[in-house]
Amino acid sequence: MQSPFIAQILVYGHSLKSCAIAIVVLEQEPVKQWAAENGTTIEEIDSTQNADCKQAIMASMKELAKEKKLNSLEMPKDIYMSAEPFSVENEILTPTFKLRRFNGIKYF
Repeated sequence: MQSPFIAQILVYGHSLKSCAIAIVVLEQEPVKQWAAENGTTIEEIDSTQNADCKQAIMASMKELAKEKKLNSLEMPKDIYMSAEPFSVENEILTPTFKLRRFNGIKYF
């Protein structure tokens, strides 16, 4: 089971930082529906990192984390929303579709 808002996710924790962050690629249809219900557009969400949308996604992630019994250190404390999917072309995925974490972190 996953959040209806998230198509792809990269969670990153750095040993010198106090918390993990997540880079999420938004699932277009649920986000469009959320945007319409909240008087905004998906383009505005992508360009402004809309705080209300972030809060809705974080709430969804927290619900899943609680359901899966993750501890607080395993849960990202902030997210960055991206409209561009992870792909082989942008070198975030390998040709066998495995995640290249270092390239993803460098890219974003």
